[in-house]
Amino acid sequence: MATLKLKTSSREIAATLRLARSLAIKEQKVYWVGLNGDKNQIELASDDLRFQKFFTLPEGVSIKKVSLIGDPRNGTRENPYYFFSPNGMTEAFEVLLENSRGRKFKVVEDSLLRSPRIEEVGSEG
Repeated sequence: MATLKLKTSSREIAATLRLARSLAIKEQKVYWVGLNGDKNQIELASDDLRFQKFFTLPEGVSIKKVSLIGDPRNGTRENPYYFFSPNGMTEAFEVLLENSRGRKFKVVEDSLLRSPRIEEVGSEG
């Protein structure tokens, strides 16, 4: 059950990133995705806040790390927000999720591929 929650949470985050990109392009305005590790909550909002959607990760699944891809400091950002511009572009970043049994998945938002991917992370990373 713990693995199912982790996989489902990863898919929900990836779907939220795809929706943010799609809405930004369709409506030609900026959309934001916030990743709040303190509350274990994901937010999707338009720049004007006329559209806001939140979901909370299930018990036993947590956001372990959010970082920019290619950041030489490889630093974790605390409760970051990423924007999707009207042309669909965003920064490349990754979200590391972990379940209560220590299994990890990451959701990778690659700005060149323009579609998030989900990867299982081995015990070393």
